[in-house]
This record gives sequence, structure tokens and C-alpha cells, in this order.
Amino acid sequence: MENPTDKDIILVRAGGARNLAEMLDDITTQAIYAWREVPKGRMYELMRKRPEWFDPAGNLLPVDE
Repeated sequence: MENPTDKDIILVRAGGARNLAEMLDDITTQAIYAWREVPKGRMYELMRKRPEWFDPAGNLLPVDE
């Protein structure tokens, strides 16, 4: 994937929008598909729930291909 967005990386790590919706609080798969970018509040929620996806500074780590 060339120049993936944070949304692209998160969807790959989660295994898709449906899995991501199950992981996050009070959101539907359709709402995730509608995101142009991941909302800040959801990024903070992911930092709490999946800290291994982030570096110590809070930046999303790239996906190893």
C-alpha cells in the first residue's frame, strides 16, 4: 500500500471495519466507512485499547508487509 492513511493502517491492523467497530465503543461499521480520517477521540480510544499499535510518542506504527 503506497502512502497509507491512518484509517488504512488501522483497518488493516483490526482486520476490517467490522472488527474495528466491535473493538470501539458505540460505533457502527457504516460510520467507520464514512470517516475521511480517524477522529481524534477514536485515536485516543485505540491508544488505550491497542497500545501496541502506537509508538511511545503516540504515533501510529506502520503495518509490516
